[in-house]
Amino acid sequence: MAAQRIFEVEPLEWVEAWTLFSELVGEDTLNFSPEIQQLAHSTLERCQGLPSAIIMAGRTLVGSNIVREWEQLTQELEDLIKEEISGEDRLPHAVVDEMPLGHTVGLDSLYERVCSCLTGYQAGIIALYGTGGVGKTTLMRKINNEFLKTSHQFNTVIWVTVSKQASVKAAQEVIRNKLQIPDSMWQGRTEDERATEILKILITKRFVLLLDDVWQRLDLSKIGFCLSMIRNRSKVIITTRSQKICTEMGVPLQRQFRVEFLALEEAFVLFVEKVGENTLNSHPDIPHLSEKVAERCKGLPLALVTVGRAMADKNSPEAWDQAIKELEKFPAEFSGMEDGTLDWGRVFDGEDIYEARRRGYKIIEDLKNACLLEEGDGFKCIKMHDVIHDMALWIGRECGKRMNKILACESLGVVDPERVTNWKEAERISLWGRNIEKLPETPHCSNLRTLFVRECIQLKTFPRGFFRFMSRIRVLDLSATHCLTDLPDGIEGLVHLEYINLSMTHVKKLAIGMTKLTKLKCLLLDGMLPLIIPPQLISSLSSLQLFSMYDGNALSSYHTTLLEELDSVGAVDDLSLSFRSVVALNKLLSSYKLQRCIRRLSLHDCIDLSLLELSSIFLNYLETLVMFNCRQLEEMKINVEKEGSQGFEQFYGIPNPELIVRNNQHFRRLRDVKIWSCPKLLNLTWLIYAAYLQSLNVQFCESMKEVISNEYVTSRTQHASIFTRLTSLVLGGMPMLESIYRGALLFPSLEIISVINCPRLRRLPIDSISAAKSLKKIGGDLTWWRRLEWEDESVEKNFINYFSAQYLADPMQDPGEVKGKMKLV
Repeated sequence: MAAQRIFEVEPLEWVEAWTLFSELVGEDTLNFSPEIQQLAHSTLERCQGLPSAIIMAGRTLVGSNIVREWEQLTQELEDLIKEEISGEDRLPHAVVDEMPLGHTVGLDSLYERVCSCLTGYQAGIIALYGTGGVGKTTLMRKINNEFLKTSHQFNTVIWVTVSKQASVKAAQEVIRNKLQIPDSMWQGRTEDERATEILKILITKRFVLLLDDVWQRLDLSKIGFCLSMIRNRSKVIITTRSQKICTEMGVPLQRQFRVEFLALEEAFVLFVEKVGENTLNSHPDIPHLSEKVAERCKGLPLALVTVGRAMADKNSPEAWDQAIKELEKFPAEFSGMEDGTLDWGRVFDGEDIYEARRRGYKIIEDLKNACLLEEGDGFKCIKMHDVIHDMALWIGRECGKRMNKILACESLGVVDPERVTNWKEAERISLWGRNIEKLPETPHCSNLRTLFVRECIQLKTFPRGFFRFMSRIRVLDLSATHCLTDLPDGIEGLVHLEYINLSMTHVKKLAIGMTKLTKLKCLLLDGMLPLIIPPQLISSLSSLQLFSMYDGNALSSYHTTLLEELDSVGAVDDLSLSFRSVVALNKLLSSYKLQRCIRRLSLHDCIDLSLLELSSIFLNYLETLVMFNCRQLEEMKINVEKEGSQGFEQFYGIPNPELIVRNNQHFRRLRDVKIWSCPKLLNLTWLIYAAYLQSLNVQFCESMKEVISNEYVTSRTQHASIFTRLTSLVLGGMPMLESIYRGALLFPSLEIISVINCPRLRRLPIDSISAAKSLKKIGGDLTWWRRLEWEDESVEKNFINYFSAQYLADPMQDPGEVKGKMKLV
């Protein structure tokens, strides 16, 4: 049987066997006398490398250093070892309760990988994680039941369903019943005392503990399991929806297995099994329709089983057509929450914008960790499985009681009047898609709070009375509606607006009537063509906290008045700005308030900029710095300052970066630096102060010889404090580059290194322990890779499997775009 093969234990090599035996008995005991060492060798030879025999012998001999006792014990062990090797003492199956299990589909490969972890001699914990309904419990039931069919090394298998309301007492009761602990040792005992009784028994057994449906970190020691004290190859397997739980419970990364959605073919097999052949053959159209229904379930076993059972008695094509319509109501992939389920007004209500953003990211990360969101295909995109998306909408619609409370519609063409009647009850509406061309004239939406009209690339204008009956709206997002050239009429009347996003539209001018929007907190104008902003408009927005005019509409020397207006708004604390003028940039750098508010800064084509001086206070709030085509820039200087009783005080001399990092004084927020086409720039030594930098992308700086200057890095600068958070390092088109950093760095977070067309860079700042647990890829020219110099041959062997040949990106492309086979990150 396949299962028999999977659980077969390979004998250990002599060195491995001796290591295991030494750990059990103790090296001090083995080295106590030559006689004991000789007896140990002869006993280990009899074990023939079988882990269970070695463990039995080691546990028998531990604690004794008297030669006479060893002689007696080793003689007694002879017959026991023979029985262990022959398998005569093994149970035909473990003391295991069979679990109900239907046919499993698509789990065989993962099943074998998990079972391979069960054969190691070390005690250990294994985790299965993934979306609810994806098959974690089914897979663990398959593992449980296989112990009934195959010979193996375990004495008992214990299944505990933990559930959301985890209870130590309940888990102990299940285990107590399995281990048949008598009442005299159980009744009237505390949880700690019961845990001790469980542990005493388990130390003498080889067991498998199966913990199903773990919702939060479970302290196994409180139940009675202590893996550090158990050296008999016992195992614990958990199932959970969150990978975070796996890490918190100490599961090694290589033993964390994600249970994935089924492939289309596997999904259809499962679906057909639940529908039944009789229903499928009841009408010639149903087989084709059933494929569509199964495809809409997107590989989620729970959905396939539930829908399949519901359709098992549906013998008419009309019933299947209706099922397809129901399942296709809502799209599932979105970029940045296009369906409007994230209420921005609610996110930052009553708190500063930085904390609101941090909390928003935390929500998204928690949902990703719980497998309720996944990484999308685009930059900073996320997606949600269709079934989960529909369930979220159902919950948002008060469990189906108010189906029109949230409306999400894609690619409608002309929005028909019948749909508009549903808008009266809506609180959130999301419209997007390339086919939307025309909106209704005057929809009545008196309850509407959030409106997204995004990526409607055919939509050129809004009807004049469109916003007339939307007086309570707080969030308006029109971003990426590219053909929109004029600001829709009526926006100035939406006096409750708190958030407006016009990014990536072609709107040419803001309306002077927007001065009435005194509750507006966020105004996003990213990626737009030159935009006319009426004088005194920004200064009149007294509640404005976030202003973003980034990546497109760069500030020239004519925009100094706009900066003055921003400076005058007391609430402003988050700015993202692009500059193409030294005059405008100097205006920014002359204001401590504006510097403290800058989150993203982009400098494009600043022709006269030869020296860039930035204050540490300024960088303390900066998250992203982009510099492009500043062709005269030769040097970047950092003025390190602190806030004192007399305002800002200048530090003299060169500050110690270790001290800055340790005292958490500066550069806490800088995460992303991109510097392209600055041909006179010599180095970026100031980055040693950016302790939390995550991404560094430097390209086409033809004069740069060093990223971090060798002269500047002194012996007092510890390598351990530099680039510890860096995940991506991209260097390209720099023919003079010779060094990234003088010594080897730990790079504990580094995932990607890409080096293209840097022929003089012969060494990477890495050694055998650099990026040991994080690295995923090294990209570069094949010729460059072959010429790299290494500390020694072992270091090269450590990293050779990570290398992948790449090509140089077009300098005018966005770093995220692809050219040839290469994608710069």
